[in-house]
Amino acid sequence: RGIAEITTAGANPLGVGYLTDSTGAFWSFYVDSSGLKLKRSANADAIDPSVLLGAIPITSTTDLFTLDPGIYYGDNVTPVNGPAINSLPTTNYFWVKLEAPKANVSVKKLTWTDNGDNHYANDYYGAPSKWHNWQVPNSGTMATKSDVTTAVSAVNANMVHRNPDTGVVSEPVDFTKLTVEGGKSVATSDDLKSVIDNSWLPIKIADGWTSTPVLMKYDKTNGKTIITGMMSKPFGVSDGTCTEALLTLPDGFYWNEVDNSMIGINQANILEATINPDNKKELIVSYKWKWSSPASGNAFVGYNEAYSIGSDEKVTGTYYETTSISQA
Repeated sequence: RGIAEITTAGANPLGVGYLTDSTGAFWSFYVDSSGLKLKRSANADAIDPSVLLGAIPITSTTDLFTLDPGIYYGDNVTPVNGPAINSLPTTNYFWVKLEAPKANVSVKKLTWTDNGDNHYANDYYGAPSKWHNWQVPNSGTMATKSDVTTAVSAVNANMVHRNPDTGVVSEPVDFTKLTVEGGKSVATSDDLKSVIDNSWLPIKIADGWTSTPVLMKYDKTNGKTIITGMMSKPFGVSDGTCTEALLTLPDGFYWNEVDNSMIGINQANILEATINPDNKKELIVSYKWKWSSPASGNAFVGYNEAYSIGSDEKVTGTYYETTSISQA
């Protein structure tokens, strides 16, 4: 298993990746002008975990608008030109990723994700090119609680009512041509089901973890679920072995199997992962601190491009895809 990041430097491609084998040996691989190179570097326990993340630290004087393409992280700092977040700098950790086309530096994309429930994006473009306002990505494509409430209220106000004592419908209605004032069709139960099927649903995380919203969307046509979000918590050797319901699915869904690729915890060794036989919505995970030095830090779980854990082929864009979830 490992993490890899490919970047560019001038006209020469650079690549660096890190792998650990079954014996705990640590391997690095990279690409230069002569091809792919693989080298056994050291034992995994001897590696600084921040190296594995492939990220560059940010300080309070770092101007996000002047970064080079790459992945960056900050710890209790407020960088220059970051999004206006009231919790900064108390938000413990955040990640920033700058992307730019190789041949066109006048178009850039900057994304921000932190453990204080914040996810923002900013774009650099125009004539002349300039940075624009920080925005919540895809905020207009998700069905909100207000959307669902509005749809339900519209149906209730225009539905056919029955006598509560006899169950008899007391109002004549042509069900094939049922409309509201203005000739618009009334939403049916299938319409509402469609709204739910296309909504992001929250996954409950274990107590003690701080997270962005960890959300899932289930596709009943192929049985696949995509998950996005990240979570972290202070952890260390003194905490010993921790066993908890790490992820609990929303009502109407259950775990059909353990997907080991999605339960990797940075900074920790997974000892066991099982489905709660008495409540199959719960994924029970046992883990302990991975390193002898440092003796403590922050454990991370992430389900997006910058934090992907597990097989690269299971990561699509900023989502993690799995078939380990079924609909009841």
